[in-house]
Amino acid sequence: MQQTKTDKDLQRAYFRCIEAELYRYQATKQELHDLRMAIIEGGGQPELPVYTGPGDTTGKKAVKLVTSVGIYEMERRVKAIEKALKEAERLEPGRMELVRLKYFDKKLTNYGIIKELNISEATFYRWRRELIYSIADKLGWDAGQGL
Repeated sequence: MQQTKTDKDLQRAYFRCIEAELYRYQATKQELHDLRMAIIEGGGQPELPVYTGPGDTTGKKAVKLVTSVGIYEMERRVKAIEKALKEAERLEPGRMELVRLKYFDKKLTNYGIIKELNISEATFYRWRRELIYSIADKLGWDAGQGL
């Protein structure tokens, strides 16, 4: 089946979305920690009114932690990225260097990373694509349809 321009645009959008998650990965982990701590320390309001009994502050905090849609989604993304990173490292240690240089340090261009890791341009783009597809798979996105 031939893909339409819209299909390809959607694939690019999914790819960019996952790459954006990788760029924000460390900030997302910190934000997730901060949200949890705010709930545990008494901050934050429940997303839905929940009755856990009179004066049961620990229960209310536990319910907030478990029912927060924002926390759930952040955890899901962080876990998907972490699983994909572990797989990438098992395949080839240089892949983690690519991730560190491209998504975490953000100091080098793609060409600079290629030179730093002494890999071909094709290898750079293949490793990047495989990582993005791996994350998509772990998020439950169909790489054949959405990427």
